[in-house]
Amino acid sequence: MRVQGIDAVFIGANDLSASMGLLGEPTHPRVLNAIQDILKAGKKAGVPVGLVASDADDANEKIREGFQFVGIGLDVVFLSTSCRNLCQKIVKE
Repeated sequence: MRVQGIDAVFIGANDLSASMGLLGEPTHPRVLNAIQDILKAGKKAGVPVGLVASDADDANEKIREGFQFVGIGLDVVFLSTSCRNLCQKIVKE
């Protein structure tokens, strides 16, 4: 079924897991099954479906699965990695 005005669907696996009563479990089998159900429904309705992948390998896998747009990485991980790298460059005496 297609809903007028919905041009794309972006899945937040952490948000989805929380709304399913599985807070902090975005890789729980029920969540993964729900994600696949959403992808199938999007394909059937002709609506592109996307999500966030953890890294390049995961992104490639998601593209092979049929997701039409894939973000890579999490903002908090990028921020903490950048901060860690910057701090490691500080000269300690």
